Amino acid sequence: MNGRIVKGIGGLYTVRTLDGYVLAKPKGIFRKRGIKPLIGDFCAVDGETITEIFPRKNEILRPAVANIDVVLLTLFGDNIDLELVDKYIILSEAAGVSLALCLTKTDIMEDYDKIYDIYTKVGYKVLRVSAVSGSGTEELREFIRGKSAVFTGNSGVGKSSIINLLTNSLSMETGELGRTGRGRHTTRHTELLDLGNDTFIFDTPGFSSLEFGAEIRDMDRLFIEFAAFLGDCQFRDCLHINETNCGVKNHVGYEIPQSRYKNYVKFVLKG
Repeated sequence: MNGRIVKGIGGLYTVRTLDGYVLAKPKGIFRKRGIKPLIGDFCAVDGETITEIFPRKNEILRPAVANIDVVLLTLFGDNIDLELVDKYIILSEAAGVSLALCLTKTDIMEDYDKIYDIYTKVGYKVLRVSAVSGSGTEELREFIRGKSAVFTGNSGVGKSSIINLLTNSLSMETGELGRTGRGRHTTRHTELLDLGNDTFIFDTPGFSSLEFGAEIRDMDRLFIEFAAFLGDCQFRDCLHINETNCGVKNHVGYEIPQSRYKNYVKFVLKG
């Protein structure tokens, strides 16, 4: 049978097939070849053995998932770190994985206008959702329909509550923010949840360890709003920092948000 790996604990994997779910172990030859099954892998199963891992469209190293259509970077608060947001955007761009922002708890946090305006202007999808009121839920459902989505975000931002709402399930553990600002009783392992209609959600332990494994090259091309102006620079090897007659710098504060350009310079100087 062919199927898809939806969970893995202790070397035993749960595989979703047309005939239901089966528990299986990978063939020993995978270890010899340095191949580890990932959550989201499409595979072949013979009895209780995974006999083949089919080629992956893409993968994230940590948490280890494969065949992702979109990463939903889940954020909450009035002091969201835009440098961190841009870091994960360029990593996703380098890996060829789509990314959208999911701003949560809008019932208690209404002032998301700044971050919403910055990233919608650039061209990224930004969703505003409340798991309490249900606001924005239908737009989110429609956005992920037919996709395999990774919801990733720091503990306590409401990621698990949103997934509970989408799956109409109360079985997932959720956490609230403690005095340290860190969540507790949150997701401990990665699992692929089936919402039906060919829609899946990867539930992951958090983005502090998110690692795409992609090599960063041509930083300016990973900032998608630069693209229209890269041909307007006087110098072919322009870094868009100290050069004169730079097409990119001419549009900072207009088509290119100040915060995005500031983070671009930081990333370039850090190497």
